[in-house]
Amino acid sequence: MPQRVDVGFQTTYTLTDLADGATYTFAVTAYDAGGNESDSSNRVTVTMPTGPTLVSPSPASQLPGPTVLLTWTDGGTAVAEWWVYIGTEVGAHDLLESGSLGEARSLAVDGLPTDGEALWVRLWYKVDLESEWQYRDFAYTAALTP
Repeated sequence: MPQRVDVGFQTTYTLTDLADGATYTFAVTAYDAGGNESDSSNRVTVTMPTGPTLVSPSPASQLPGPTVLLTWTDGGTAVAEWWVYIGTEVGAHDLLESGSLGEARSLAVDGLPTDGEALWVRLWYKVDLESEWQYRDFAYTAALTP
């Protein structure tokens, strides 16, 4: 079912909650101050990757507070080593760089902001100790406490 998202005067937009393994088709239009809309751009079709994913807290959710327990699954990919970044931008680790977590599939994190800002968790993984690191990014919203 087609969905439209009006992003206003933004030139970029990030979609969240796209399902692993699902295929999506995207097109863009523009409109002027008078509300006149352009023809659609060429369509782009993307199949989302499958593999390791954060399970809890649910991706794209608001975190419950400054302390969370992150848990993840390998998504059917044999993983030999994990590493986690948490930051205020995609790929940043200004809030946490875990170091090697070995084969652990959870991490307790303290001291996260509670100002409602966007946070990103990058889940790094290696399928064996000689392979290159791979990663997946997950968006969250920090808890908001008065």
